[in-house]
Amino acid sequence: MASSYEPKDPEKEAHLSSDFPPYDVEPAHHAPNGLIAGIPAAELEGLTVYEKKCVLINREIDNNGMGRYQWYIWCLCGFGYFLDLLWAQAFGLVLSPLEQELGFRRWAFNLTCLISAAFGLGLGACNSYPAFLVVTAFVGFGIGGNIPIDTTICLEFIPQNRRFLLALLSLFQPVGVAICSAIAYGFIPKYSCSPNFSEAKPLPSCANVAAGVACCTRASNMGWRYLMFTLGAITLGIFILRFVVFNFKESPKFLVYRGFDDKAVEVLQHIAKTNNRPCGVTKEDFEALTTEQDSTVSRTELLGAGKAQLQTTMREKFFIEGARYKLLFKGWQMSRLTLLVWLTYICDVWGFTLAGTYLPTILALKNGAISLTLKFTYRTYIAIYTPGIFGVLLGGLMYALPNVGRKWTMVFSSGMMGISIFVACMPYPPHPFGHDRPSDYHLLMLCRFNAVLYGWTPEVFPAPIRGTACGLASFWGRLFGIIAPLMAQSLIPTAGLHGDTQATNSILYLAGGLTLGCVSNIAITGKIWGLIRDTAFGHLVRFVSRGKYLQFAEERDPSIWTRYIDEKKSGYMAHHGDAEPPKGEDGESEDVGMEGIGGVRTREARTPSDQSSRTRVGEGEGDVNLASGVRIDTEKGRDVHIVSWYGDDDPENPMNWSLLKKVFVTFEICLLTTSVYIGSSIYSAGTESVAATFGVSTVAATLGLSLFVAGYGLGPMLWSPMSEIPYVGRNPVYLGTLVVFVAFQVPTALASNFGMLLAFRFLTGFFGSPVLATGGASMADLYTPRKRAYAMSIWGISAVCGPTLGPLVGGFAVQYGPLKGDISAPWTWPIWELMWLSAFCLLFLFFFLPETSANNILVRRTLRLRKLTGDQKLTCEPMLMADGMSSHELVMMCLVRPITLNFHEPMVFLLNLYIALIYGLLYIWLESYVSPTPPITILLPFVIVFIGIYHFSLATEGLAYLGLFAGALAVIPPFFVYLRYGLEPHFDADGNVTPEERLLPACVGGFCIPIALFWFGWSAREDVHWIVPIIGTSFFTIGTFILFNSVLNYLPDAYPAHVASVLAGNDLMRSSFGAGFPLFASAMYTKLGVGWASSLLGFLGLLFVPIPFVLYKYGGTLRKNHSKYARKDI
Repeated sequence: MASSYEPKDPEKEAHLSSDFPPYDVEPAHHAPNGLIAGIPAAELEGLTVYEKKCVLINREIDNNGMGRYQWYIWCLCGFGYFLDLLWAQAFGLVLSPLEQELGFRRWAFNLTCLISAAFGLGLGACNSYPAFLVVTAFVGFGIGGNIPIDTTICLEFIPQNRRFLLALLSLFQPVGVAICSAIAYGFIPKYSCSPNFSEAKPLPSCANVAAGVACCTRASNMGWRYLMFTLGAITLGIFILRFVVFNFKESPKFLVYRGFDDKAVEVLQHIAKTNNRPCGVTKEDFEALTTEQDSTVSRTELLGAGKAQLQTTMREKFFIEGARYKLLFKGWQMSRLTLLVWLTYICDVWGFTLAGTYLPTILALKNGAISLTLKFTYRTYIAIYTPGIFGVLLGGLMYALPNVGRKWTMVFSSGMMGISIFVACMPYPPHPFGHDRPSDYHLLMLCRFNAVLYGWTPEVFPAPIRGTACGLASFWGRLFGIIAPLMAQSLIPTAGLHGDTQATNSILYLAGGLTLGCVSNIAITGKIWGLIRDTAFGHLVRFVSRGKYLQFAEERDPSIWTRYIDEKKSGYMAHHGDAEPPKGEDGESEDVGMEGIGGVRTREARTPSDQSSRTRVGEGEGDVNLASGVRIDTEKGRDVHIVSWYGDDDPENPMNWSLLKKVFVTFEICLLTTSVYIGSSIYSAGTESVAATFGVSTVAATLGLSLFVAGYGLGPMLWSPMSEIPYVGRNPVYLGTLVVFVAFQVPTALASNFGMLLAFRFLTGFFGSPVLATGGASMADLYTPRKRAYAMSIWGISAVCGPTLGPLVGGFAVQYGPLKGDISAPWTWPIWELMWLSAFCLLFLFFFLPETSANNILVRRTLRLRKLTGDQKLTCEPMLMADGMSSHELVMMCLVRPITLNFHEPMVFLLNLYIALIYGLLYIWLESYVSPTPPITILLPFVIVFIGIYHFSLATEGLAYLGLFAGALAVIPPFFVYLRYGLEPHFDADGNVTPEERLLPACVGGFCIPIALFWFGWSAREDVHWIVPIIGTSFFTIGTFILFNSVLNYLPDAYPAHVASVLAGNDLMRSSFGAGFPLFASAMYTKLGVGWASSLLGFLGLLFVPIPFVLYKYGGTLRKNHSKYARKDI
């Protein structure tokens, strides 16, 4: 039973509390055959005695529903959450006045309140700081057990369909903080020695001064004591409510775990009675589930054995208890989960203790700096925690969303929580509400994160160790929370004495970093290892460990390999040598089935033991394909076993990946695209520095951009078709070329002569090019044609993001980079920035980018099955396709086909020419450089307008390019609306759409290009505000976005068998225009001026507007009647 306690996917319900569906209540003695205690025997197979009884308890709890007893439990457990932050924030609120004056589960459930109440009341009576610390320790001892115990108890009493209530328990936490702050607001400012806690020289403690010197006396500093007295009274009232008023019963699962079956039944009967419902569980049900135990049974299997467990000796009970703790580290899966949960709690509590407990002091210091009173600070503190209530509600809502779930809710919340802490460190204007807005957002995210975390933790652990796991996680969090005050307190006095409010930001920086640690800890739980297994790092781990780690399903359970064999395709190969059905007289495929093509046995009649007898059916009847039972045609057929997806829901198929995994991989492709695309325009800001460094003309220096663009235009001609080879796939091409791209940035930046610079600029463009064309093919790997346009749109934004951000990033680097000889703005700094960005991207993709090529995934599956079974007849369709290609055909596919498709297919040529024009226009704007001394001799439109007319600096001139980026962002919502309501209804039942339907938006987008050019050219005047031409440029990216997405979705639909080659040809043509246009644009804009030069390009754009209209109307006819490679079936 080693696997009984392996954790399941955290996105699903816990192992013993939610994997089983509810059953109708039926006493065991009335159960029909095939049922045990009213539960189907199949559901109990392979479970221990304790697990079987937990199934029975779950059934009864679910049948009871969310009755009065469950609501009592939920409210009382919520009070435990209430006390947790009530006291935690109290210590933060009284920190300054205090320093100034004084230099069984049931019993655990109730004793936490009693201990907290007793010692909480005593806090107010302390007359010395050591006494206060001792009493505080006891308060923490009592409060610390609330959340792990309350969550565990609540989980075990509420039904499965109400698990979201676990997250909503956290509603009580911000309420506790708000109440504590409200009480402090009434007491501390009024009854304290220091009015604001931010004075340069506060009154000292009377214990440290001579008689007659003004000091902080007890009588004048009673505010914090009143707060403690009040909180102690509240806690005592909650203890009385939980222990005296409500008749709380022990958890049935815990009683069963201890062997008290009779008491567990009594508790279930009490719950049913409280809820006015019948109880469907009897003692006989538990006895029916109890099995005989022999001397060889493991200790963990004695759990829940009822009388057999009670009869064990004390020594045996001790070892049984020890075995329970060992379950936390039983196997790799459980050990990893335990450690990651501990790390998450450490980062969460540590970060919150820094940012939360010291928030009152930080606010007081910052507000004191702008002359705000302590009362205002406390009112702000109450307002800050109010959004936490909405954060909990949002967490409860997302708790059950299937496409988000608990894990990714926590990942997003913790990430935004850490970011908001960093934002709180930023300088704000001296406004009363300036400092608390980031804190509002931080608390919103914090409450949402903790709401899900506290409910998620007990669910992912088995019931026997659920309370232990939660308690230990809380212990580690609280332990590291102790370190937080030691760090923070060393900074607070410095800030207060010297008026340096920014010194408090050190606390927030540390808190933000720790909080962001929760992102990685949560993200790598659950299915993330399946993602890492398919990455370059995962392949390396599998190679080094010889397949011991990160195994696939068939490696963990070799018996399942047969489900990957496609019977039909194997039969077709045996019958006529092709994996597709035979074609009839009309040329259409006829799926005739196995019997219709010579099948001799049904799949059901064949068994593994029968394999030797199936080699030949009978004398003279010929060989038989073992996978399908079809006779092998000796002339046409092939005796192979086709490996394929085991069904439409095979999780290894990229089309079947979860939405979150697809989104994550899409983000990685976008990151790679931006990291490479930015390399073109980031160079442009340093063009004048290049000219001055190497003594060449500025036109010659422009070749650094043109050759880079030419390089990534030629590169896809090789790399994109190579990524289509089944034995290669996408990742080796992406990562192998990216390694060279990163490495070549070093000799580029250190170039000793101009020729060396140009050579390496071309090579970096060449090796950085695969994603620029193959990125679209990766989107096609992941998404069906119905949804692919959404992903292509996001990928298109990343393509716009790189070139438009390049001048901005490069401009600041050039203008503010260190001096280098006589050059005031060295061109090397943008190159180093490009290397840093692409190196980070390389590391990120190495660890987290999985292979997306379905063909390559099938090839690797086939190779694994060959190794596993020793059967060399195993193959797959991609392998058959690759093995059937000669070297000549391979060269033709990689080097010739992209060019052939580009110039022999009229639809491809016209659309690629249109896209190339737009690309050339884009790079006219992106190639912007300026002489460091007037007059400016080499001009391009943005330089002429924003430096020459509006007098922007070189760095701020890059900000003007954000208008291009803004246009791309603005067009996304309406474009997505069109996709959802305009395009998707045209898809047929098979998920196909006429390719020409993709071109309808392009008919509109084409007009945006000339509009942008005319607007920009004639609005760029000194008497017109600079924002007007920037708005005009946004229309350019609106049109570009629509045209690119229309064309790049049309081409894969029209040429599905040649996607990479078609996109490579598109990239070649547009890159050629992008490389050439900047070379003549300078002279054109200098001679004609901005207005007429832009108008000339605008008229050129108008000439191309009819192309989408023509192809929308006649494209179908061209595909079907005049194309050799296009799709003809729709």
